[in-house]
Amino acid sequence: MDCELLHRDIRIMTQKDKILNLLQQNEWTCTSQMYALYIADVRRRLCDLAQDGYELESRKCRQHDYHAGGSKEWRLIQKKSLGVPLPPQQNHQTRLFAGSFKYD
Repeated sequence: MDCELLHRDIRIMTQKDKILNLLQQNEWTCTSQMYALYIADVRRRLCDLAQDGYELESRKCRQHDYHAGGSKEWRLIQKKSLGVPLPPQQNHQTRLFAGSFKYD
């Protein structure tokens, strides 16, 4: 296959795409995992996803002890295209709706 043809079909993932990919693969995703992808302004990208119609939820990170709960982990509650809620979780803290925060 011609290299030029191969390169033409490759789509570069945006920072928002990378975060969405993480959220879709995991039940909860710590912001440290997002920063590990060299995403400088994670909060802005999360707000962008909410403005695009994705419903997100956050809580203090329970996966890692190295940041002593000073970091959040996020999960995707509702997917934009399907409009189907994901299974509910207990101890909800913050939800992000269309670019604004709602506290439970």
